[in-house]
Amino acid sequence: EFLLRNVVYADDAFATGAMPADAFERAAEAAASVRPGSGRVLFLPWLVGSMAPGRDGNVRGGFVNLTLTTSRAQLTRAVLEGVAMNFGWLLPYVAGFAGTQFREVRFGGGGAACDLWAEIMADALGVTVHQLAEPQTTNARGAAFLALERLGHIKLTDIASLLRVHRTYEPVPERVKLYAELGARFIEFHERTRPFYAALNSR
Repeated sequence: EFLLRNVVYADDAFATGAMPADAFERAAEAAASVRPGSGRVLFLPWLVGSMAPGRDGNVRGGFVNLTLTTSRAQLTRAVLEGVAMNFGWLLPYVAGFAGTQFREVRFGGGGAACDLWAEIMADALGVTVHQLAEPQTTNARGAAFLALERLGHIKLTDIASLLRVHRTYEPVPERVKLYAELGARFIEFHERTRPFYAALNSR
């Protein structure tokens, strides 16, 4: 949404019209036209600071490693990949906290309506991803399940069977390797630039 509203369809002197109703579908189509890795362009998704696992309120987002041939389609795919790599960075910490290893995850929320993003998630996390049906209502549905559990109508262990899956994605080994390499650079960039962001944004 940040990319679409502030870059592609921004309401300024460059404006070409209002953002169309199918803007997210167009973004997915553009991103799908680009090879995995987005020409090695990285998107840093920390637009409001880095919250987890590298907590730092001064860190900011952006694109890294642009060239004269970088395209809007590459920037769009880089956004999807950057968010997925941040989840990949976070997953081992969640696993450690939960005391388990995740071999599969369920992908919900508005972004989960994008098939390509679900595919990228599987490769960036290196695990099976179950893309939930009607993912835009994930939070509301989760709150309803918890309420039903509190009222004694269901058990927490019942919830998994109540979730409807739209599609399942398996990680592809060569893409897992690619995102592991890019993910390492992604994390390294975060750590190395923290002093820069602190100097720039701490005032």
